[in-house]
Amino acid sequence: MAITSAIPTISVTVNRKDEPLQEHENSQVTTDDEKVVRFVEAVTGENFSVHVNVGAGTGFIGDSLAVHVSVDGTPVDSAVTMLNGETHTGSIITSRGVYLSDGKVRKYRFAELDIRGEGIPSAEEMQKLKQLGEIRVEVHHQIRGNSSMHSGVRGAHGVGTVSERALKGQSLSHSVDFEEAEQFEGFDARYYDGDYIDPDLAPASVYIFRYRSREKLIQMGIIEGEAPEPEAEQSFEERPQPSATPDKEGQGVGRSSQTYDGRSVKTEYDEGQIRAQRKRAREELVMIELDNSGEVFRTTVTKRPKTKPTAEFEID
Repeated sequence: MAITSAIPTISVTVNRKDEPLQEHENSQVTTDDEKVVRFVEAVTGENFSVHVNVGAGTGFIGDSLAVHVSVDGTPVDSAVTMLNGETHTGSIITSRGVYLSDGKVRKYRFAELDIRGEGIPSAEEMQKLKQLGEIRVEVHHQIRGNSSMHSGVRGAHGVGTVSERALKGQSLSHSVDFEEAEQFEGFDARYYDGDYIDPDLAPASVYIFRYRSREKLIQMGIIEGEAPEPEAEQSFEERPQPSATPDKEGQGVGRSSQTYDGRSVKTEYDEGQIRAQRKRAREELVMIELDNSGEVFRTTVTKRPKTKPTAEFEID
């Protein structure tokens, strides 16, 4: 569970089937007394919920605490917990998704990023990516106002397609989208206006959960495990050889052509043998000796000298 030094009696978890997801820390991520960052594993298609446990005895500066939940930089849910008299006896806030005014909810769900390969990312898209892959919970001290006619959030939607260029160099794998609205039993929402105590509207504590696929968490060094190995390039010998054409079958293929690293490679069996024979012929010197009758009586094969022989002529 994520806990800050600023309000140690409040803990926040991201749950799947009412069980907290395992959290991981990263020493390279900067935190402070008011902010804590955790990493969790995202599994495509799984629902999750956010649980905020406000412990008994939590100190209030105003008369209530406002809890705001954002996913991928978009505010999606908020709740208020109040004092019981002069103290707080404890409360649990659960955010399951976007709550609508008709008693329905659109549940949170992890979705694999839909990546488009073409096009230049817009400035708006680049800004959106800054908080992609992040569940953020803020707690504010406030003074509760009157009930409001808030009608719920209806425009919640997923991130949509993301430019491959925009993702370059970023360890992102998923986004959050929302299931179709369904009836939520026991849902009874009352909405209040409120004024933050802090003049700069700064939260009293912030809880950030960065969600990634297991493969990305391993690549980032957040968790231990074997990252998927890149596909090994097939060696030349392992690559499928072209089969002989019907008119070459039974003749001991005379020529085959293969592609290796983008280059055309030819193996020429018959002509290669002929070239080798010609080479040997040029390297050998055949000496033929004739007898007085002009008949060949001796043939000698020797290596041709590397330097050209010198012929001597006698002039009468």
